[in-house]
Amino acid sequence: MRRIVAIGVFALAFVLLVAPAGPVLGEDLPPGPVQRLRATYEVIDPPAQFDLVQLVLDFAPGAFTPQHVHGGPGFVTVLEGEITLRAVGGMEHKVTTGEGWAETGEVHAGGNRGQSKARVMASFLIPPGAPVTTPVQTGEAGTLPPGPSVVAQYRTPLASPPPMPYDVVHLLLDFPVGAFTPTHVHGGPGIVTVVDGQVGSRAVGIEYTYQAGESWLESGHFHAAGNRRSFKASVAAGFLLPKGASLTSLEPRARDGQGLSTQSTAVQGMFVGAWGDHAAMRWVEEHEAALARAG
Repeated sequence: MRRIVAIGVFALAFVLLVAPAGPVLGEDLPPGPVQRLRATYEVIDPPAQFDLVQLVLDFAPGAFTPQHVHGGPGFVTVLEGEITLRAVGGMEHKVTTGEGWAETGEVHAGGNRGQSKARVMASFLIPPGAPVTTPVQTGEAGTLPPGPSVVAQYRTPLASPPPMPYDVVHLLLDFPVGAFTPTHVHGGPGIVTVVDGQVGSRAVGIEYTYQAGESWLESGHFHAAGNRRSFKASVAAGFLLPKGASLTSLEPRARDGQGLSTQSTAVQGMFVGAWGDHAAMRWVEEHEAALARAG
């Protein structure tokens, strides 16, 4: 479903695409994460160079931001509850779970008029050195209502942004106890934030555990992620995905089922150090050649 809704002086692009996670290809793989929601936004006229910023914010009932602008284009998805957007002049529009909007420089405010907590995730493309958010003096009297609380904030420079055209893709994924992805890579750079529980991310034979509120950058290396704890975990992820590219591709495997991720940490490190993002395919090529020589 795709809707374009004009509100006052700014346009909100709403996108909703929710589907269950598909089956994981391969044998003897643990169950993968469950996709709770997915939203896609077209990026138009981004900065030539920018920092990728991901925010996860909670709005308690009654919490509202002051009028503000952002330092670059932004894309916001409501993960939980509902958010009321307010344009200059007071016109308002309600955005519910799974819907979102693009922020393209107009002055606006947002808040929670509901009776329960609301949660949003946002991806911003901010020129280096520019602020993410700047409050705007509106001349309104009275005390500002309490603003949102920051669940997570992560900012990283992107030396090589993806080629145009590309989209911002937002995902909310649940990891049941024991769920782990197969080894995979994404079609563009992205930031993953743990919003509930703990998640382990494994690459080059080394695994790091991230707590709720912590984030990491995924930028082209094959990796796997999962939940080794005894309680459910959830992540919010935002990717910059070139048009026509696959969001996720599984690690290449040789005809005997072996792949780079099944080798020792030393071998994985050697191939990644020599071949970078092409390490997994290069290992398969060399292993296939060895299998052919062995008959």
